[in-house]
Amino acid sequence: MWVTTAWPVVMWVFLTVIPSALFSAESFAGERERRTLESLLATPISDRGILLGKIGAAVSISWLAGLAIPVIGLITANIADWQGAFRFYPILTIVSGLVLSALMIVFVVTLGSMTSMRASIVQDAAMTLTSP
Repeated sequence: MWVTTAWPVVMWVFLTVIPSALFSAESFAGERERRTLESLLATPISDRGILLGKIGAAVSISWLAGLAIPVIGLITANIADWQGAFRFYPILTIVSGLVLSALMIVFVVTLGSMTSMRASIVQDAAMTLTSP
């Protein structure tokens, strides 16, 4: 079932959103808490460059860490239900997982960075992002 249905994509997308929200909540609020935001903004890097750098770092870390989810699921599914040959995901599942997880991560990280800019501490940003 794990290899033939859409569950890997659903799990891949939703499990990569969680760490990306936490990474982005820490971005600007963490700088503010450590009192390094002023010195960061005083560097010759533009404000847009700082924002894109923080978003890019959180997206790449979350997306690369999220690649472990379908790999671990595939290994587990093959071990649990071995049928004499290694089974793999259909190409549509792989492509849709890669694209949908990347889009969701970019959305959540951008939203989290905007929330982090307004929050005074990391805990406020994280609570705003994760509370219903």
